[in-house]
Amino acid sequence: QLVMNGYKRAMDAERLFSILGPEAKPAMPDLIRLAKTSRGEARVGRCARVLARIGPEAMPALAAIIQNPNGKDRAYVIEQFVCFGAEAGRAVPTLLQALRDHDKRVAGTAATTLGMMGLSNSVVVPVLVASLQSTQAWRRGVAAAGLARYGDAAQVAIPALQQLLTDPNAEVRSEAAVALGYIEPEGHTNKPPWISW
Repeated sequence: QLVMNGYKRAMDAERLFSILGPEAKPAMPDLIRLAKTSRGEARVGRCARVLARIGPEAMPALAAIIQNPNGKDRAYVIEQFVCFGAEAGRAVPTLLQALRDHDKRVAGTAATTLGMMGLSNSVVVPVLVASLQSTQAWRRGVAAAGLARYGDAAQVAIPALQQLLTDPNAEVRSEAAVALGYIEPEGHTNKPPWISW
């Protein structure tokens, strides 16, 4: 019963903050503290959603949570940046930093979120292309996944992605093939046999 009552209070608080929207700005320091010290992912998620509803002014608060290396569910916090629409470009430095994170899920979510935000490729695409040369297979894979989101705006990545079609890692080869399919659907003829689009 105590657990259920605590859960209900937490959900009621999130609903109240959601109604307040930007008026909940004074609560940002406490939301950052709660997210950073949380032992579970549920509280972090609630704090992140409330911050996203406050609006673009909450982006530094979300960044502070993401940059805490011991924090829970930081990848979910990253996803909240897509809520800011045209203002999301202000989050690029935070997301580029997250690309270098030691946590695979954090780095991967940063790569795909950058692609989902529809930002100019002049800043992000070169960074993702550089990541294709990483000595860590998982970083090469997440970079390819991020580039796929840019479609034909990432054509500069085609040569590097084509090289990854013979990568020693099967997952990297698959991600590269998928990315090429999105970037150059007509011209990509070196698809591995398991890719059928």
